[in-house]
Amino acid sequence: MARTTALDPLLGRVLVPGRHGISGVAYTVEADGGRACGEVAEAGLPEVWIFGCSWTFGSGEPDETVFPWLLQQRLPQCRIRNYAVPGYGTVQNLLDLRRRGAKAKPAHVVFVYGEFHWKRNVPNLYFIGKFMTGETRSLTHFQRARLDRHGRLSIDIVEVKPEAGLPRLGGLDEKLIEPDEFTQVQATIRLIQEAAADAARLGARFTLAHVTGAADPVVEAVRASGIAVVDFAAPLAAVPLAERWNAAKHPSAPVHRGYAGALLPVLQADAPS
Repeated sequence: MARTTALDPLLGRVLVPGRHGISGVAYTVEADGGRACGEVAEAGLPEVWIFGCSWTFGSGEPDETVFPWLLQQRLPQCRIRNYAVPGYGTVQNLLDLRRRGAKAKPAHVVFVYGEFHWKRNVPNLYFIGKFMTGETRSLTHFQRARLDRHGRLSIDIVEVKPEAGLPRLGGLDEKLIEPDEFTQVQATIRLIQEAAADAARLGARFTLAHVTGAADPVVEAVRASGIAVVDFAAPLAAVPLAERWNAAKHPSAPVHRGYAGALLPVLQADAPS
């Protein structure tokens, strides 16, 4: 069976280019590690980079029903890139943006965020423990965001040492491996703000799309800081519950159509005529 992911010392795991199939659903990963979004008529078009997790990647959906693909069909004057990876949080998305931004410049950057990213951004003991078990045993590193006493963001790349046991994992102390919710929220806010600042330095517009509702404290803080926000929770709720989730327990094709419809006006405003 062909590998679908490869280990990466910065991001933990990246997608392997090629045509893959999981649970009867085929998907395509392009040479740059992003999921295919369809063909474009010419090279050199302004690029829209979309980052996220399995909800944005489109787990359980074929290429042509995932919302970045749908956006590409509506915006032929742009090149849409789906750089989402299942299992990623905002911390991996930021690191990926920085790596890619060192080699190319997008016109627009979109981060798709959900409340469930908190524990991926600042892992707790349970989440770290998953690196010791069969689920993610082969990973060699994980990423942890934290704020120093001056409120500055740091991202630690922590080596996984199964033989050392949890207490000695990467030299983490108990306070760091059992962060409270406030710590996770504040770090997530700063991750998104730094992503917006990085996009601006690249000459790109930045938009946050959120899947967990406006009451999310991260969304409230990000919006208050002046970052453009698009609501992905409403398109999800608009689909009848029986049709909302696919066989992989991820957003279905009707939900992806709603996501594309919500994001399209924002991208159209920037797209060349």
